[in-house]
Amino acid sequence: MGELYTTLRDRSDPRTRTFCDSCHRPQVGTSEGLSCESCHSAVGNSAPVNALLRWDRSAPLASARADSVMTSGHRTRFHGFLSSSELCGTCHEVQGPGAFRETPFTEWQRSPAAQTQTTCVHCHGSPSPGRPAERPLLAAATDPATPTPLRARTDHHFIGPDEDDPAVAARLLAASAALTIAREGSNAVVTVTSMVAGHSLPTGVRAVRELWLELSVLDANGQRRVLSGALADDQSFVANEPVAREDFHDELSAGLPTEASIVRVRALEPGASRTVRFAVEAGTTVVRARLLYRAQSASLRRALGLSPPAAPMEIAGAELRW
Repeated sequence: MGELYTTLRDRSDPRTRTFCDSCHRPQVGTSEGLSCESCHSAVGNSAPVNALLRWDRSAPLASARADSVMTSGHRTRFHGFLSSSELCGTCHEVQGPGAFRETPFTEWQRSPAAQTQTTCVHCHGSPSPGRPAERPLLAAATDPATPTPLRARTDHHFIGPDEDDPAVAARLLAASAALTIAREGSNAVVTVTSMVAGHSLPTGVRAVRELWLELSVLDANGQRRVLSGALADDQSFVANEPVAREDFHDELSAGLPTEASIVRVRALEPGASRTVRFAVEAGTTVVRARLLYRAQSASLRRALGLSPPAAPMEIAGAELRW
């Protein structure tokens, strides 16, 4: 469990803590927390939201392949629910307290990825995070008593934007957006386009994550001036900037996200673009733009008494000589 999750959970009322635990600490048989059975014993759901999974622990463990392999450790059988986006969506689609409204499965259902039957696992379980790719051929299982055939196999490392290893997260996020700068007279026109086919950008827990546009210029002496999206030493956003900051995470009302409400959803739909125009002063030689991401907001960590977050990650960048 992450530091922010644990702290926020512990400050919540008992009903909210129980709700959080239904996904983060599920109880399946004797297994507490996420385990093999969480997915491989799931046979459906009561609804594709809030971890309302149904399990059958009396049946063989589910396999995504019709030619599933038995081992000395357990029986197996094919079950289509295992590889479906609905399985992922049952836990990742959240209608929770306050601003915890997470809709990646709903977004996927109306996305280009759904039209081509590209599921969550195709991208998030891929050797090339963020896009489908061929998986390596490995033994179906490591079982000295029962040799198993080679299969195109996932390593069960389902990659998301909140990876502990920034390099792994960067591989996923690098392909998620494109950024361009054009000149229209004395104005710079910056366009951000989502390259994600399966859900909005950003998606998931937008009450905690932050994605924004940083705009800066260089003068003839090479001096850099940030016009929008600058951060102070404590990683908080600088106020009263020359150009209004363009955010892509949800705008929330005041309070912790467990108590706040969503004022406005600002995420990009798959393939959608957003444009920002701003006047460029005389003497400018270069205009730069960066799309920045961080998994946890500085204001939330400060409200919880935690240290500032790590520096943001650059997802996309562009510059134009003026």
